Amino acid sequence: MPPIIEKYWKEFIIAILVITIIILGALLFNRKEKIVEESSSNEISYLENSEEQKEEVKTKMKVDIKGAIAKPGVYELDSNSVVNDVIKLAGGLKKGADTSNINLSKELENEMVIKVFTASELKKQTKAKEIAPNDICQENTIIIDKCNDSSIIKDVNTPNSNDVTQNTETKDNNKEENNLPKLISINTATVEELTSLSGIGESKALNIVKYREEHGLFKATEEIMNVSGIGEAAYQKIKENITI
Repeated sequence: MPPIIEKYWKEFIIAILVITIIILGALLFNRKEKIVEESSSNEISYLENSEEQKEEVKTKMKVDIKGAIAKPGVYELDSNSVVNDVIKLAGGLKKGADTSNINLSKELENEMVIKVFTASELKKQTKAKEIAPNDICQENTIIIDKCNDSSIIKDVNTPNSNDVTQNTETKDNNKEENNLPKLISINTATVEELTSLSGIGESKALNIVKYREEHGLFKATEEIMNVSGIGEAAYQKIKENITI
């Protein structure tokens, strides 16, 4: 052993131990940093995925459609969907279905119930005047929205004096409403309803129905002038009697 090592051997051993400890400490520190970085990265990814899933849940809704529909049932749609979208998703209308009482452009709401009647069912509903639609919330009334207030449900078989008064007032209101001119919705009216307009025959009525099937719902009554056979003069005759 060289004299210098023999003289300072203790110092050499201590120096080697210190260097070893420093190297091991540096390795452990780097390892800890990598573990922390990986953990943070995984946590961020998890949070991002959770937020995306929450956002996806918020943008979806479920709607129950029944009645004169090819495939009745519960369907999941985007939050910006309208009534016409769920009808298409359910396979379309059955033969004899009548949507004249439904606003096809109405935006859907979560848990909404839509019932599509046939023309004969709708006719019976129109004739049934014994119960005012606003006095009772039940499935067989012409309603496409969910019932918002269960407290207005009443027993039809046991009317009280308040019901009699309300029904009398309703009949009086109906008489006043019957004296007002009926507006025809060019987005939902049937061919028969459209032909009730001045100057609109069966061929023009069919053209109106064909136009909205090919181009979508009318956004303004003036758009009806884009239909074949209907010009400015024809529009002026019917503009006071139509709506979208």
